[in-house]
Amino acid sequence: MFIMVLTFFFILLFMHNESIQQ
Repeated sequence: MFIMVLTFFFILLFMHNESIQQ
């Protein structure tokens, strides 16, 4: 369960980072 939340958070962070770059 904890890993799922961590992965979800990581994906959100990745998307946020890509949004800033663009």
